[in-house]
Amino acid sequence: MRIVDADDSKIQQIAEIERISFVSEFYSLSQLIEMMKNPNYIIKVIIENNIFCGYIIIYKNIDFDEIYKICVKEEFKRNGYGSALVNYAKNNCQSKLFLEVRASNSGAIQFYLSNGFKINGERKGYYSGNENAILLEYIK
Repeated sequence: MRIVDADDSKIQQIAEIERISFVSEFYSLSQLIEMMKNPNYIIKVIIENNIFCGYIIIYKNIDFDEIYKICVKEEFKRNGYGSALVNYAKNNCQSKLFLEVRASNSGAIQFYLSNGFKINGERKGYYSGNENAILLEYIK
């Protein structure tokens, strides 16, 4: 298992997974390319036996980092790839790491809690459909 920088060939795969996994709120290929050009974004992919398994997008703020997206392809879920990506973020973040998740996504919330994150708030009506976002943080 390797975690490497996204390149032009991987960004196309990320865009495809975005459309499938985040139907109403996905990043377009052009948005992903712009992120890749911006030094504040870190886009990493996880590779196993030369197979693209998932990715993480991190935004570097001045005082903290934020996980914008993390996704593992459906056929590779529950095999440790998500945890490996989260551990990469935790090991390479500043002193704080934040993210938000849909309040209805109890599996993701539990996943982050089991990976050392704590709930630190809620954003009312943040997502489409007026769904709340649960805010999570990890502090080194």
